[in-house]
Amino acid sequence: MENASLEYDAGFLDGDGSVQLAKPSERHANPLPRIQVAQSYHAGVPPELERLRVRYGGYLRCDNPKKTTHRPSWRLYVGTLQTAPKLLGVITRYGITKARQASRALEYMTAEKRRPGDANALYELLKRAKSEYADAVIDPSKITIPYIAGLFSADGSIGTGRKRDKFEVIASIRQKSCPRLLHAIRDALGFGHVNKCGQLTFSGQQARKLAMLVRPYMDASQKAAQIDALMKYDDENTWIRRGPRGKSVEQLARDQELVNDMRRLKRQ
Repeated sequence: MENASLEYDAGFLDGDGSVQLAKPSERHANPLPRIQVAQSYHAGVPPELERLRVRYGGYLRCDNPKKTTHRPSWRLYVGTLQTAPKLLGVITRYGITKARQASRALEYMTAEKRRPGDANALYELLKRAKSEYADAVIDPSKITIPYIAGLFSADGSIGTGRKRDKFEVIASIRQKSCPRLLHAIRDALGFGHVNKCGQLTFSGQQARKLAMLVRPYMDASQKAAQIDALMKYDDENTWIRRGPRGKSVEQLARDQELVNDMRRLKRQ
């Protein structure tokens, strides 16, 4: 289970994390790499960021938005010699899109002696990182259910939708920087559809199957709360159903209650 938790963290950081080169500090003359994880959240500290902080260390920072309709932006920074190597090691071993950047940052951070120019070389590599995600080496053995759960928690969405007379649940994972990863995940799962917008989508029973697979690994995320809300209404027809023709008043009210719950959770 420990490996599963680390794989989940790697998937989450492939989605919402970034490896950066921090500015020099008074304690360390050479610049040190750091990992930044960002999320927007209304209801206090994002549970995922607090979980990572407890596990790996670091500190949290909140930037309040100028508009009250926008959510506060929270960031977790992990970037000291005592904390960053552990998290960089997790990304290197279990991550995919950010594994190369994390590996180089870890080598730099743990080197006994740094040569002149090492910091500049790492800075340039990290600066080019986003444009190189599409060329990331995809190891199929890394595409585990816990990894997918972490990526879904960071870059996924799940909600209800109506199209004409059909009510259904729709889930998706967005990954524009590395579309090949979405194809690899679809192949590993054996279901789903990759569209031209850089999304791996699931609808109806496929969305239910994905939710049942990833939920056991999602303890603190907003997506976990959304899946739980869906499960509260779960029956053989919740995930895809024809209507409203032939529905009882009670069933229509139940559908609307589910939609309201999903909207409330999405606003957090």
